Amino acid sequence: MMNTFFYNNDTLLYVKDNSRSERYGIQPGGICIRFVFIMVNALKYRFTDHTADFGIQAFGKTLEQVFENAAFAISDLITDTNILEGTHSQSISVGGDARDDLMVNWLREILYLWHGMGMLVKQTSVKEITEFRLMADIIYDLYDKDKHEIRNEIKAITYHQLEVNRNVDGWFANFILDV
Repeated sequence: MMNTFFYNNDTLLYVKDNSRSERYGIQPGGICIRFVFIMVNALKYRFTDHTADFGIQAFGKTLEQVFENAAFAISDLITDTNILEGTHSQSISVGGDARDDLMVNWLREILYLWHGMGMLVKQTSVKEITEFRLMADIIYDLYDKDKHEIRNEIKAITYHQLEVNRNVDGWFANFILDV
């Protein structure tokens, strides 16, 4: 098996094998959704191997940033966040029993904004975070079928292999998305 690398603007795309590229409709020099490393100044998130679902690992220098980057991963999987204009904003608050539970509830809220409200989140800004509560501002667009392509349907955020922790580089979060 030969590894293939693609570049697109500031995004490094890594495809494990070319047969998977075809499965996801990739043309030479195109984008593969399943095996992507997003590089924008610093690594925001990456895919981890998981059988049928998407395994995600989000990174951040701070706890706030890892929550923001985890939300970005969800949004970036749903649609091309680069074409979102960010025409609307609102504040949201999410609670949880512990940091891991807070992460799942936060990501469920981001997913609900899409499924329940038709909001495609461009950016999040965590304003305050404790072990049990998160307050954030979101910037989003309302879905327009003529402007926005939906790349993946994410059904749910799971607790399977969930982890939010600190390491020498800052913070990371591992989670699995049911697709």
